[in-house]
Amino acid sequence: MLDTTPRQRLETPPQPIERQMPSNVEAEQAVLGSLLLDGEALTRLVGFLRAGDFYLEKHRWIFQAALDLHDRRAPIDILSVSTALDAQGHLAGVGGMAYLTALLNAVPTAAHAEHYAHLVEHTALERRLIQVSTEIAELAYDGEVEVKEKIQRAEKLVYDISQQREARDLIPIQKAVDTWADRMERLRDHEADLLGVSSGFVDLDKVLGGLQKSDLIIVAGRPGTGKTSFGLSIAYNVAVKSHKRIAIFSLEMSAAQLVERLISQVADTIASEYPGVSGAV
Repeated sequence: MLDTTPRQRLETPPQPIERQMPSNVEAEQAVLGSLLLDGEALTRLVGFLRAGDFYLEKHRWIFQAALDLHDRRAPIDILSVSTALDAQGHLAGVGGMAYLTALLNAVPTAAHAEHYAHLVEHTALERRLIQVSTEIAELAYDGEVEVKEKIQRAEKLVYDISQQREARDLIPIQKAVDTWADRMERLRDHEADLLGVSSGFVDLDKVLGGLQKSDLIIVAGRPGTGKTSFGLSIAYNVAVKSHKRIAIFSLEMSAAQLVERLISQVADTIASEYPGVSGAV
């Protein structure tokens, strides 16, 4: 007898997709060509770009040679770079003078070197994220490690990426002077206005010109002199009167205690403005 029962077909497991690591070889070539064209362009890149950010090994060799010349205060051009590469035994590996000449001719100007360098940096960051993701996945499968420790390690891996990228660019003195001049003009044109956020304390605002983005203000005093109350008052004024978002960090008081102090201050403020309302909490 013929069995006509349909048979269940086994599903073929999905095949892994091989993806190429992110890279931008054209941007790497543009960066190196810019440096060979104008060695001074490197001063705009050393604050954030590293040799390890280049995808091709020969490009890492060339950029590192330029960095070494920069550290020695030596000129950076096609001759000095080729000499440095030859001394390290890498000249033939990068393609010789022919490849360096091709890099030099690939860009008409070094004016956009910083833009190209950021493209290289971004793809390097993407590759690092992929690497870290793989490490985190392997860590998650490790049954001998506690979950809390896994989370801590994973957080550190991701945090290290951001830390490596928090390098401040060099600022030309002319740019700093221009920024200062603009600030002086704004102070002159808006003498009666605050350039920063009001603290809610008139005399303090007159001295500081309001709370500025770049300022770190430390309030010091003996215990019990009202530092916390003063800080909470500023926080309240900024949040309620200036409609700005604030954050409070305290190593001494819990969130509940801070809220209680803040509510007490608000109640006292209402009582002072409206004498008929009791301010006790």
